[in-house]
Amino acid sequence: MDRSPIVIVGGGLAGFAVARELKQRGNTRDVLMLTADEGRFYAKPLLSHGLSRATPAAALLMSPEKAASANQVRVLPRTEVVRADFEATTVHAADGRAFRYGDLVVATGARPLDFWHGDRIFSVNSASDMSRLEPVLEGAKRILIAGAGFVGLEFANDWAKAGKQVTVVSLDGPLRPLVPQSVSGWVEANLTRAGVRFVRGRLTPVHEGADLCAEVDGKRLTARFDLMLSAVGLGPDVALWNQAGLVTGRHGLVVNARFQTNVAHVYAVGDVMEFQGQAWRFVTALNHAAKVIASNLQGEESCENFGALPISLKCPDSPLAMALPRVQGSGSWEVKAGDADLEATYRQDGKLRGFVLGGTAAHRRRQFEDELAA
Repeated sequence: MDRSPIVIVGGGLAGFAVARELKQRGNTRDVLMLTADEGRFYAKPLLSHGLSRATPAAALLMSPEKAASANQVRVLPRTEVVRADFEATTVHAADGRAFRYGDLVVATGARPLDFWHGDRIFSVNSASDMSRLEPVLEGAKRILIAGAGFVGLEFANDWAKAGKQVTVVSLDGPLRPLVPQSVSGWVEANLTRAGVRFVRGRLTPVHEGADLCAEVDGKRLTARFDLMLSAVGLGPDVALWNQAGLVTGRHGLVVNARFQTNVAHVYAVGDVMEFQGQAWRFVTALNHAAKVIASNLQGEESCENFGALPISLKCPDSPLAMALPRVQGSGSWEVKAGDADLEATYRQDGKLRGFVLGGTAAHRRRQFEDELAA
């Protein structure tokens, strides 16, 4: 029986998901997690709902000791991996320590794309990011958000419900191009009624003394803002792994159907990975990948079977339940939308490949998931 240690680099949702799945499968090998932060576990998707629920980021954190015990993993906090030697099956930390592995799982996530800088310009990709934002957010009345994806919309709805004046600037409509235009319009209409203002165009934040202003396509917005949130996407954290010899694509470390990289005994999971030319930056995707990786680490032959992944837009004023098609090609969307409900289906050759449900239609989610699985 293999007694070599499993080393997980990264202490976010993806890394802990692999540890949890190993525990559930009765793993008897040592599992070591190396994380550059304090090693506290938390569910990152909950960060975008903290203000309206009066839940600070600190309240979401599980202590390193409890997180380690719950997942049967030994966590080494403040251990930043800076180099990997795959021939020696060793990773090296910034403080000089070296760690041998039998199998290595890379779960280092992604970093927010950084287009703008300033004292009142923030991005949120961790609890520590949210903790830095919270003191400024508390006294802010007017907020500018760049980006109308899942993160931007969920923060916008949360902050509007908390009484803030929120303006969202994006090149296209909400959730485009993941969803059809009519679905995007339905979401925008709901959030507009909830108090969120949407502006189309290319954003340029402007600092004028103590004031934060904005130009969109060269035209000045009349409002002056107290802070700006950049939510325009993520870039995978792959520099050191690429230097060590792992193959990277546009969206991250390239993995096969077992979530293995091009180097034997090295896997990738979560925001850092790319599979079939796509990023899979959803909790359902990383949980599925964690199951497959854990099975393979236990000696089983397990491969991906993603299908259409269930995803949720967690906006109280415009919630969506969806399973987006992996590839949108020769099929077509059919959308039925009313004020209180939305039903959009994507079919290819008569077979359901994806759906988006909103409002009162959301109770039929299980029906559509069963049809997808058939």
